Amino acid sequence: ALGQAIASIVDRQRFDGRFGFWSAEGEAQEWASLYATEALLRARMAGVTVPDSALEEALKSADEALERNHDQPPQRALQAYRLHVLALAGRNRLGAARRLAEDFSQLPTPLSRAQLASAFARAGDRERAETMFDAALQNTDRQYWLFDFGSAGRDLLAMAVLLRESGVVQDRLPGLLARLPGAN
Repeated sequence: ALGQAIASIVDRQRFDGRFGFWSAEGEAQEWASLYATEALLRARMAGVTVPDSALEEALKSADEALERNHDQPPQRALQAYRLHVLALAGRNRLGAARRLAEDFSQLPTPLSRAQLASAFARAGDRERAETMFDAALQNTDRQYWLFDFGSAGRDLLAMAVLLRESGVVQDRLPGLLARLPGAN
């Protein structure tokens, strides 16, 4: 079943390494492309066979997109997610991460702040990661924001995963987990 899911994702990959919602011929979807790339990475990490070329093209596309404009909130959040996905693949882009960190308060969601913190943690910059996770966790409420197709529950769960994987500020994890829907 997981192999079928991977095949379904790969079938939506376009010529440029990005992904469409319904097919490889569809319009490239920036958020869906990063979601698909992270899914492929996590599947591979779990031991599932993922085509090397599909994953490489997806990561190449994410890396190239780092050069795009990130002056608006949706682009800033995309940039944070790109940096997280690339770091998950072991491709730390600290220059781009530092550039985005200069405007950390301008990241539009707590999840985007946690994703940037995660990128720093994976690159070994624990001090910066701790500071950013602390800031992201100060207010985890999700404001109405539709660009990333998210929800409050999804964001809290994603932040808990990122925090756990980071290995930093682990004392904050129980409080975050307690806020998840159905935790009580």
